[in-house]
Order: sequence, then C-alpha cells, then structure tokens
Amino acid sequence: VLVESLQFQLMTAVDVLEALEQSPQEARQEALTLQTLTQDRGDVLEQVHKRYLELISHLSLEDKAVLHQAATLFERCSWVLNRLATGLLGTTQVR
Repeated sequence: VLVESLQFQLMTAVDVLEALEQSPQEARQEALTLQTLTQDRGDVLEQVHKRYLELISHLSLEDKAVLHQAATLFERCSWVLNRLATGLLGTTQVR
C-alpha cells in the first residue's frame, strides 16, 4: 500500500511540474491536489501504525524494523512533496 500511495503522490508531483510549462491554472489545481494528498495526517498514521504492528506481531524484530523504516521513509517523502506543493502555491507561477 505504501508503494502505491507514494507512486501516486510522485505522479501527481510530476503532473504539477509538467503543468507549470503549460498552464498556471492547471498547475495550481494539481498543486492543490498534491497538497491534499500529502497533508499531515499524523493521528491517522499513528493509528494505522499501531494496528499494523498488532497484525504483524508474528514477525521478527528485524522485519518489524524494516517495515517501520519503510513507513518512516514514506512519511518523509510525503512531507517533502507537501513542501513542494505548498511552495509552488506560494509563488506567482501557479496563481
């Protein structure tokens, strides 16, 4: 699920950057979509994280650590993409 979600976010970011060359209005709309997709959902992610750890209780500590690292990297990527969208929305290029 993380891979598909991140792929969708990255594809949306590409759409934003491609739209910058074509249409500021379209770029703005894509940036708003990206911003929505990547907004902080800390509480929700924490609940999902806890539930997921319960479901994988049979895994080794090492495997759990790998999954935790993957989730952390996903969250970081989402944060960076959110900053990209927010930054672009603050420029005259997408107003």
